[in-house]
Amino acid sequence: MESAKVTGKWLSARLARLQLKYVLIFALVNILFLMLMKTFVVKLALFTVCAIVIYRFGRLPFGDFDPFPVAAGLLLLWYGFSTALQFILWTIPLVDIIAARLSQWSAVNFFSLSAALAVVSLLNPNPVSALILIVVLFNLIRLPITLLLGGGPNSFIPASTNSLFYLIVLSLMTPIIEISLKLF
Repeated sequence: MESAKVTGKWLSARLARLQLKYVLIFALVNILFLMLMKTFVVKLALFTVCAIVIYRFGRLPFGDFDPFPVAAGLLLLWYGFSTALQFILWTIPLVDIIAARLSQWSAVNFFSLSAALAVVSLLNPNPVSALILIVVLFNLIRLPITLLLGGGPNSFIPASTNSLFYLIVLSLMTPIIEISLKLF
């Protein structure tokens, strides 16, 4: 018990001598950390889902199952345009590096998804329509760019399977999306 009093007195004396600038720097770092952390867990979870889906299903010859439009659309609905844009700016290249498929198509995905997010944020439709519109616009914008870059006629298959797959998923997840919008 005596050692606890000694330690407590020593700690109190030490804290009393702490300069105010160090306390303010510590408080500022904590405030910045808390401001950045409010969306960190959600972005980390969506990044993990994107990485797993791309790594597992990214090389299928008959389809394209990029989850980026849905993940970015959810972030657009929950936190706004800047958070969604920041997410795709870092997620698309990192996930493509993890899946060993970083190429010019990563840039095509980024610019197509950025344009789709911008259009949907300007239109501001209801949540489920916004997600569906993001998926459709992403593929409609990506398709001509892919054809211009030499993707060939085989480009229609990945774009159509991506749209079809995520439209089915979004239609099945409509109640979950509505509940999540109330939570976030």
